[in-house]
Amino acid sequence: MKRKPIHLCIPFAYIRNIMKNRSGKSFFLGTCITIIIFLSSCRAFKPIEYQGLSDWDIQTQSLLQSKLSAKVTVFNPNSGAIKVKRIEAAIIVNEKNWGNYTLDSSFIIAGNSSFSMPISVKVNNINLVSGGISLSSGKELPYQLKGSLKGSYRGITATIPFDQKGSFSQKDLKL
Repeated sequence: MKRKPIHLCIPFAYIRNIMKNRSGKSFFLGTCITIIIFLSSCRAFKPIEYQGLSDWDIQTQSLLQSKLSAKVTVFNPNSGAIKVKRIEAAIIVNEKNWGNYTLDSSFIIAGNSSFSMPISVKVNNINLVSGGISLSSGKELPYQLKGSLKGSYRGITATIPFDQKGSFSQKDLKL
């Protein structure tokens, strides 16, 4: 007499047997259970949390433009690592677009951890002069970081839009 193998995961063995038989209600039930198990295992990742911009730096490159650099800090609230594949962002300061940032190289943000990455954009010096006048009078300049991040978590890829606002003052700049 031939013995049937013992399956450690009885629901999957049950589903497999139903799928083999393909008899009416049993096949339909097995298919529904399989789809439910598959869909419940596919959870979308939580969006990365923005924590701020720091280490602002301006370097003059020519009479017409300069390089604005800063460090962006984010937090990954997921238990697993997120692979960031692409970032596109506009840096808007005092309601004027100072520059666009694009990152095509990928990197990994570990689960439940903070990550800082440097960004830099070329800025028109006319925008810097108008912003510098406001900063020298002791005012803070409002900024907005607006764009999208494409990343994957456990094989699921998503593009997440972001729109973060803040402000910086003269003491935040490295001159």
